[in-house]
Amino acid sequence: MLKTIIFDLGNVIVPLDFPAGALAWSEATGHTPDEVRRRMASVDHYRAYEAGELSTPKFQQSMEELFEKRFDETHFMNLWSSIFAEPTLVDAETLIRLKQRYRLVLLSNTNDLHFRFIRRHYPIVELFDEYVLSYEVQSMKPDGGIYQAAIAAARCAAHECFFTDDLAANIEAARGHGLQAEVFVDEPTLLGHLRDRGVMLGASLLI
Repeated sequence: MLKTIIFDLGNVIVPLDFPAGALAWSEATGHTPDEVRRRMASVDHYRAYEAGELSTPKFQQSMEELFEKRFDETHFMNLWSSIFAEPTLVDAETLIRLKQRYRLVLLSNTNDLHFRFIRRHYPIVELFDEYVLSYEVQSMKPDGGIYQAAIAAARCAAHECFFTDDLAANIEAARGHGLQAEVFVDEPTLLGHLRDRGVMLGASLLI
């Protein structure tokens, strides 16, 4: 029987729009979107920041050096978070009803600025009982450490957890650590996966 449902964040709860992000950086720096993507791909700053290896001030400094441009803190946060779109891919009401019976955990490869922005602009994340964030646990999916942290946050055995993520590699890694897991496609498909496992949505079985 499931006791905890674990969700990825990007492209599961909050949609990601990378072209919009590249356009925002283009407008802020004067470089073309292709040049923005090329410069970002040429360095390891993003992975290091999400892995907790770079502080936020150091990360901002590295990006300013990369684009030869200075930003105030608020502008930089908004620019860095320009990849996030609306509306959420899972409805808040679904989480509210699941929360009546199950522990909810958010498991994400993310970073300090992104998560601060998310909490300010997407109230749905406040419905989760606990957050397991790569930059805090210093482990990134599909590495094993972050799944062990998620199981600890779930407060139950691995096989009593269900995890959904948009990347197949992360799902396979989760299964390797004993979690029940399925690739996220959309909310109706997710509800189908949960229904197949006897999950109750509020007071009633998912139908």
